[in-house]
Amino acid sequence: MESSWDRIRVPDGGTAMAVIGSIDDTLLVTTMYHTYIVTNKGKNITRSTTKIFTTPGLAAVQDTIYAFAGQGFDQNTKTRFAGFPNNYTIDKGLTWHFFTVKPSVSRVDIGRVTTKDDITYELEYHTGPDQNGQGNSYIHQTTINRIVNGVKSPFKHPVKDADPSNLYLDSKERLYITSGDTVHATGVVIGKPASAPAYVYISKAPINQ
Repeated sequence: MESSWDRIRVPDGGTAMAVIGSIDDTLLVTTMYHTYIVTNKGKNITRSTTKIFTTPGLAAVQDTIYAFAGQGFDQNTKTRFAGFPNNYTIDKGLTWHFFTVKPSVSRVDIGRVTTKDDITYELEYHTGPDQNGQGNSYIHQTTINRIVNGVKSPFKHPVKDADPSNLYLDSKERLYITSGDTVHATGVVIGKPASAPAYVYISKAPINQ
């Protein structure tokens, strides 16, 4: 692990799908099958008492956090997004409720964040043959780009043997990288069981410093 990053381990779920909040206070982490509340700078991890399934996106409106259950692809911006909000929490993820009135936020980007200085970090997805030249549509490890004034460059990060799944910036502009499936020795991504732990990587300083 690079010294400029921290790593949070949640007990199961295989893939960390989305986060919201802050490691300084309360960080909410969704996995494939559970939601976890992380406090005390990662030392305390509590599973939500209400089970909600796959949640690829989260959004906060004042003290309410909304969970988004679906995924889509925007052909105009060429970005993935989470939509179809169907649950909300007012106690930072401990309990969740269905709602009948749609929130003001209808979708959130997946794998794309932009800092106050207008620097964008985004996931880039790859497919192709494995390192032995077998196949042609295997999923390869997702990479992260840093975009400044429209110019892309590879962003170095600490996720080495897993596949980055989402990005998030907290109020201090620290970058959070959620991760999931394992990168096999052949260079392709293979699924992790739901019983496997999931990890979130957090930059110790604002990402542009």
